[in-house]
Amino acid sequence: MRLEEDIVGSGWKVGEIMGSEAALATRYGVSRWVIREALRIAEQDGLVEIRRGRFGGIAVSAPVLTVVGSSIRQFLSVSRVSNDVLYEARFVLECFAASLAIARLPPAQAESLRELAERASAAPAAQHSAMIFLILREVLRAAGNSALEAFTYALSQTTIELALLRGADEAELNHIASRQLQFRIKLIHAILAGDGASATEQINSFCQLGISFLYGLKQGKKDLALLVAQHHLIHDARNKTARPKLTEQVAWEIEYDLIANDWAPGTLLGSEAALMQRYKVSRSVIREAIRPLERLGVVEMCRGKHSGLKVATPEPSAIIRSVVLYLNYSKNNDFASYELRKEIERVVVQALAAAPAAARTPTTERLTAFSEFKFRASLGSLRQVVHDLGQIFAAATPNLIFSFFLRILAETVLLSSRCVLSVNDAATVIRTVQTQAGKLGRAIQGGESELARNGIDEIWDTLREAYDLPKKKARQDGEACQAAPPSLT
Repeated sequence: MRLEEDIVGSGWKVGEIMGSEAALATRYGVSRWVIREALRIAEQDGLVEIRRGRFGGIAVSAPVLTVVGSSIRQFLSVSRVSNDVLYEARFVLECFAASLAIARLPPAQAESLRELAERASAAPAAQHSAMIFLILREVLRAAGNSALEAFTYALSQTTIELALLRGADEAELNHIASRQLQFRIKLIHAILAGDGASATEQINSFCQLGISFLYGLKQGKKDLALLVAQHHLIHDARNKTARPKLTEQVAWEIEYDLIANDWAPGTLLGSEAALMQRYKVSRSVIREAIRPLERLGVVEMCRGKHSGLKVATPEPSAIIRSVVLYLNYSKNNDFASYELRKEIERVVVQALAAAPAAARTPTTERLTAFSEFKFRASLGSLRQVVHDLGQIFAAATPNLIFSFFLRILAETVLLSSRCVLSVNDAATVIRTVQTQAGKLGRAIQGGESELARNGIDEIWDTLREAYDLPKKKARQDGEACQAAPPSLT
């Protein structure tokens, strides 16, 4: 944890050598074994690159979007998200991305999108799946929000994963991709025309076709070779030509076995010796392969009388920390992440207000308690207020994906907020937000969906103004200095 925080906060440039394992072990006062484990975790998060050879060492590496996206995808896959939950999240996030792209699309990127639509229209069937991913990536880049880009791309990866796990073969994947590509091409044209309604229609058609495809698949025996090939195609961001490591392939096989067999927590998968025999690899490969699954909390290696690898309940804390590091490293301002959080919260509270009264009560009680809590007057307390509200809404939604994303976005404010206010200004904002939260709770309890949605807008308008207040005061002070008469002294 200290290593990752130092990498993000130190200002090290990408490619800069931090030192050797021995030097880092000395710096942090730990053994070579401990620093090696820490480096492996940082490497998985995309923060470092371990270089071999005479001029090697531990080099700083900016977290790659697809590395982060793959971590999110992995957690969602092992959490067994349903088709409905997955596509509800995809629809909301892709519609938001399209609306941002329409509002922000620069002329140069518009021309790139236009050329991409022409290439996709002329592409042979074998390239249709790749074109779908490419179009999504370009739309997400046009939206200009790193959190939205990472989350939405991860959901597209998860969709492919589910299809493969449910027995889809290459012919079926190519066929559905050819049908869906037409909606992606039309989406580009809608964005270029600034037609939000048409963009929403194309995304809805794309999602409806995708969910029908998933439901139509019969649980069959997976094609492991195809799984590995697809995994390498969509998840290896840093070196497209390199073969995946043996440990990566074994980790994928174990992960697929966990999902396909739907083993319950507590199920014993076998001893190290049994796993070595099952996957036909050495002890060191098995140990390295299960490490990322242990980080997810999916499995745990038990010692003693009942020793062996056991299935555990997925725990997202490690993935949340990794994604927060990526969002911090991306150097976006607060609202590049918070505008996405606001959009998800609007969807969550609107659905909650329309739910049965019994489902609304826990959230309204939390909002009431939040509105009455005595926070200290400080900037730290304001950050805690923004964090706690996000956690309330994360607990309010039955959509596992929305909950997961809100937890991530809530954590970013504690680590990377760039808000700077005086104590008095922070106290005023806290009181205003608490009052608005109480009002929001009453709207939810009353089943008033639109009023609840507007309540989220009010809270974020207050916070946006608070984050802009120091800049506004600085401008006003500067204007006052220019208008003041010269001193006579």
